[in-house]
Amino acid sequence: MQDDSAEPDDKTGTFAISAFDAGSRPSSALTERRLVYLDTNAWVELAEKEPELAERCAREVEKGTALFPLSYPTISELIEQPIVEHRRDVADLMDRLSGGVTFRPFETIRLLEADRAFQVLLGQAASAPAPSLVLSWIIEYLGTAKITFDASWDADKAQTFIEHFKAHPAVRSVRWIVDHAPVDEMRVRHAEAKARYVKELSAAIQRGAGAVAKLSGAARKARLLREERIWVVEKVVAPRFTQTMLEIYGIERLQEAVKALVTKVGEGGAERVTKLMAVAPALDLWSEIMAERVANSTRRVQPQDLHDVDHALIGATYANIFVTRDRGLVDLVTQRCTVSSRRGVIVAAGVEALADHLGEN
Repeated sequence: MQDDSAEPDDKTGTFAISAFDAGSRPSSALTERRLVYLDTNAWVELAEKEPELAERCAREVEKGTALFPLSYPTISELIEQPIVEHRRDVADLMDRLSGGVTFRPFETIRLLEADRAFQVLLGQAASAPAPSLVLSWIIEYLGTAKITFDASWDADKAQTFIEHFKAHPAVRSVRWIVDHAPVDEMRVRHAEAKARYVKELSAAIQRGAGAVAKLSGAARKARLLREERIWVVEKVVAPRFTQTMLEIYGIERLQEAVKALVTKVGEGGAERVTKLMAVAPALDLWSEIMAERVANSTRRVQPQDLHDVDHALIGATYANIFVTRDRGLVDLVTQRCTVSSRRGVIVAAGVEALADHLGEN
């Protein structure tokens, strides 16, 4: 699946162009470094309380050995910080250590993973998306940057505008966002998103708990994980399969193509789901976290869980080092979930622990 082509609207004459493609997103010189992911509290602590360690991190970036990519939750939580001067100080450090690079949001990464799962379904060799695919410039922390042009624009003028857009300071700067974005409006939207998250997740947890009420122990946990993985396949992976097949074969041949594929590879089962999840680590961690939440259904869902889980889905799957002071989150990803250990991710409990894993002075 590609997201970098122009998309015309035949009815209105408008067309959209993705601002970045594989050639204009961060190069391998950045994405192949050691990726260190800090949650927002770690960023704040590093900026305000650990100046010597911050300088040490900066030296690693300058040497080209490490990079500290950002994410939707780190930038969103920074925007929610109430004191302007503090936001700016942290934003400046983020710009310095991230090199203007962010992880793309979970909503984008999960589709990239679904595409890999489609390759597995076809019997092709596949692995989880590479860093070059899950990383982009800061402007894409919310999603793929697409610009829509009306019918009065020709392709050359539109491309010239895109080139100017890519050179704008906002593309690679959290400080620019902090200084120029409608912060108050963004905070309102964040609060609304958290409220929806609490409501929807609470309902999902209660439904899941009811489905396994008669089970206990290891059997209950195994059933919960299996159900969550099946949900991911049905709600995320399968629709992506259908979309891809539709693009390849068209609506007229879709049903025939699906039947042929099922005949070739079979209906699948638990073993197939396990193989699909092997190339979709963020989706698999989501399944593990949801299974844990359902298993502990008496724990009330908190608004902050939205960002905490997003930190884990990115930092504990695609970074080399994931830094968080949240002991509950450390316990969740290291003791009760398995994806981070299977991926070889180092989980550091606080910025002090990060110091042990940086290169030599």
